[in-house]
Amino acid sequence: VTELLASCGVATVTETASEVEKFDVIKDAFAHGGIAVEQFEGEWYVQLPEYTRQSLLQRQVTQLLDQRDHETSPTGRQALANRIRQLLRD
Repeated sequence: VTELLASCGVATVTETASEVEKFDVIKDAFAHGGIAVEQFEGEWYVQLPEYTRQSLLQRQVTQLLDQRDHETSPTGRQALANRIRQLLRD
Protein backbone atom coordinates (compact mmCIF):
# COMPACT_ATOMS: atom_id res chain seq x y z
CA VAL A 1 0.00 0.00 0.00
CA THR A 2 2.84 2.39 0.86
CA GLU A 3 4.41 1.90 -2.57
CA LEU A 4 1.06 2.48 -4.28
CA LEU A 5 0.48 5.69 -2.33
CA ALA A 6 4.01 6.90 -3.05
CA SER A 7 3.56 6.20 -6.78
CA CYS A 8 0.48 8.46 -6.71
CA GLY A 9 2.43 11.25 -5.05
CA VAL A 10 0.82 10.77 -1.63
CA ALA A 11 3.21 11.32 1.26
CA THR A 12 3.56 8.45 3.69
CA VAL A 13 5.55 7.85 6.86
CA THR A 14 7.30 4.86 8.28
CA GLU A 15 7.16 3.62 11.83
CA THR A 16 10.58 5.17 12.39
CA ALA A 17 9.62 8.60 11.03
CA SER A 18 10.36 11.59 13.21
CA GLU A 19 7.60 13.74 14.69
CA VAL A 20 8.47 16.44 12.15
CA GLU A 21 8.07 13.98 9.27
CA LYS A 22 4.75 12.76 10.67
CA PHE A 23 3.48 16.32 11.07
CA ASP A 24 4.52 17.16 7.49
CA VAL A 25 2.21 14.40 6.26
CA ILE A 26 -0.65 15.69 8.43
CA LYS A 27 -0.06 19.25 7.22
CA ASP A 28 0.02 18.11 3.59
CA ALA A 29 -3.15 16.05 4.04
CA PHE A 30 -4.96 19.05 5.50
CA ALA A 31 -3.64 21.47 2.88
CA HIS A 32 -5.01 19.28 0.10
CA GLY A 33 -8.39 18.60 1.74
CA GLY A 34 -7.66 15.06 2.89
CA ILE A 35 -8.46 15.72 6.56
CA ALA A 36 -10.68 18.18 8.38
CA VAL A 37 -9.42 21.25 10.19
CA GLU A 38 -10.40 19.62 13.49
CA GLN A 39 -7.97 16.77 12.80
CA PHE A 40 -5.22 19.20 11.86
CA GLU A 41 -5.58 21.86 14.53
CA GLY A 42 -4.52 19.82 17.55
CA GLU A 43 -1.40 18.58 15.80
CA TRP A 44 -0.63 22.15 14.71
CA TYR A 45 -0.57 23.41 18.27
CA VAL A 46 1.55 20.47 19.50
CA GLN A 47 4.37 21.32 17.09
CA LEU A 48 4.05 25.12 17.27
CA PRO A 49 7.13 26.78 18.82
CA GLU A 50 6.91 29.68 21.24
CA TYR A 51 5.81 32.97 19.68
CA THR A 52 9.27 34.51 19.34
CA ARG A 53 10.45 31.49 17.33
CA GLN A 54 7.46 31.28 14.98
CA SER A 55 7.75 32.00 11.28
CA LEU A 56 5.40 34.40 9.53
CA LEU A 57 3.50 31.42 8.12
CA GLN A 58 3.09 29.88 11.57
CA ARG A 59 1.75 33.17 12.94
CA GLN A 60 -0.66 33.59 10.02
CA VAL A 61 -2.03 30.06 10.33
CA THR A 62 -2.43 30.43 14.09
CA GLN A 63 -4.26 33.74 13.64
CA LEU A 64 -6.63 32.20 11.11
CA LEU A 65 -7.28 29.21 13.38
CA ASP A 66 -8.13 31.63 16.18
CA GLN A 67 -10.45 33.61 13.90
CA ARG A 68 -12.10 30.36 12.86
CA ASP A 69 -12.67 29.39 16.49
CA HIS A 70 -14.55 32.67 17.02
CA GLU A 71 -16.50 32.55 13.75
CA THR A 72 -20.13 31.58 14.29
CA SER A 73 -21.31 30.91 10.75
CA PRO A 74 -20.50 27.59 9.07
CA THR A 75 -19.79 29.44 5.81
CA GLY A 76 -17.33 31.75 7.53
CA ARG A 77 -15.63 28.85 9.31
CA GLN A 78 -15.24 27.00 6.02
CA ALA A 79 -13.85 30.08 4.28
CA LEU A 80 -11.21 30.46 6.99
CA ALA A 81 -10.28 26.76 6.76
CA ASN A 82 -9.88 27.20 3.01
CA ARG A 83 -7.61 30.23 3.54
CA ILE A 84 -5.43 28.17 5.87
CA ARG A 85 -5.24 25.37 3.33
CA GLN A 86 -4.19 27.84 0.65
CA LEU A 87 -1.47 29.30 2.87
CA LEU A 88 -0.07 25.84 3.54
CA ARG A 89 -0.08 24.93 -0.16
CA ASP A 90 1.77 28.11 -1.25
